[in-house]
Formats: sequence, C-alpha cells, structure tokens
Amino acid sequence: MTAKEYLKQYKEIEVKLSLIEDEIINYETMAGHITTATDSVIVQSSKTIDRIGDIAANLADLKLEAMEYRSRLITQRAEITKILCKLKDARFITVLYLRYIKLKTWEQISVEIGHYLRHTHRIHGKALQELEKILIKDGIE
Repeated sequence: MTAKEYLKQYKEIEVKLSLIEDEIINYETMAGHITTATDSVIVQSSKTIDRIGDIAANLADLKLEAMEYRSRLITQRAEITKILCKLKDARFITVLYLRYIKLKTWEQISVEIGHYLRHTHRIHGKALQELEKILIKDGIE
C-alpha cells in the first residue's frame, strides 16, 4: 500500500459514514410521514404497522452501522495523526493533514500554508515520499 492509499482510507470511511447518515435522515423522515398519516385514522390493517416496523428495523441497523463507521473513523484518524507526527518537516505534516484528514482542496491548502499551488503540490509529493519511508520502516501495509 502506498502512502497515498494509506491516507485515503480515512476519506473512504468518511464518505461511507456520510452516506449512511443521509440514509438515516431519509428513514427518519419516512417514519415520520407514516406515523403522521396513521395517527388521524384508525385502521384495522397491519400493513402500516409492518411498514413502520420494517423502517424501524432498517433504521436501527443503519444507526448501528454508523456507530461502527464512526469508531473506525476515530481509530483511523488517530493512527494517521500519530504517523504524520513522525514526519520531521512541519510543512509535510500540515499539507498531508489538511488534505487527507481535513479533506481540504488544493486551493484551500495553498492559501492556508501561503504557497503557490504548484509549490504546494511539490511539498505534497515530497511529504508522501517521506511518509512512505516511515510506513515501510513501521511495517504498515
């Protein structure tokens, strides 16, 4: 695994968590609409109850999955931060942290560190090379 692939794992987890959180909101909205629609009418059918039960079960599963992703995200972030702190150059740490943990754009990073975009890319490339050496030394694959 390259240094870049290692760092991108965080974003992958973040994207999946975001997707699940969006689905949780959708299920909660659906559940609210179903219960609102049935509150005013007394029905002798169990179809509505089954739909509410299905939505509640799916919602519970999604919330559990979101908790697992949050836990993975926290663990991954701590691990990456610990590895980044092994870099000797503060510019390397800053660029990699902003790009892969804070998920900032190249333009935002350039402004924040006070360098032209092209130089920011050079710093990034050198930072990845140094990080690669650390990952190999630490046996992280």
